[in-house]
Amino acid sequence: MRLAVFSDIHGNLPAFNAVTTDMYEHEPDGVVCLGDISFNGLYPQECVELLEHLRPMCIIKGNTDSNFEEFPTFVPLDDAERRLYALIAYGDSRLSGLSKHMLERLPLVDLREIDGKRVLFCHGSPWSFKDNFSPSSPAFPMMTQKVDALDVDVIFCGHTHKRETFEIGRTLVVNVGAVGYAFDGDPRPNYCIADISSDGISINMRRIDYDYVSYREELLAEPLFTDLAYVVAYGRFH
Repeated sequence: MRLAVFSDIHGNLPAFNAVTTDMYEHEPDGVVCLGDISFNGLYPQECVELLEHLRPMCIIKGNTDSNFEEFPTFVPLDDAERRLYALIAYGDSRLSGLSKHMLERLPLVDLREIDGKRVLFCHGSPWSFKDNFSPSSPAFPMMTQKVDALDVDVIFCGHTHKRETFEIGRTLVVNVGAVGYAFDGDPRPNYCIADISSDGISINMRRIDYDYVSYREELLAEPLFTDLAYVVAYGRFH
């Protein structure tokens, strides 16, 4: 089975459109989204609608997808939280009730057998959508101790906005990077095409061009998104 797997769209419709165009040139048998669909971008509702149009076999809840269900009871206590509140409010005001309900009901993990391989989809790690599941994470040694118990052949994750692959015992871990904005110095979207069969697992990490300059100009027109505009243009924080 050939899968297109992507994560961290973050309301960036131009990047998501570019990824969608590229993925269908590879004729996937299924589409998987690993979460963080709408928050911190100009097009939260449009990204939900495009995602649903793709009819994914699996959508995972990301940590920022949960922002909207927590929004009604969120009371900001400092400047950083007030800024976060404003960003959530922007997305909340633009998402339909049906879209917010869909995000709320998403699973945290999806485990299934595909052509004889046990495949696990998550956002951060199999244990938390806030984990940075990466060898560079201080918590990584503790997480690796749990992997054997999962008895899986491959784990697909996102959250860090940095693509990478590594092995833990017999388990391949694939971080597919981010569609909306990367954190590795390259502003282009990332996703992967994965071919899974009884003979093995092949990963084609994709990096796609799109007009991030125009999207940056749109972000700069909204004072709330000036910091994001820099990340979109340069693939890193200031």
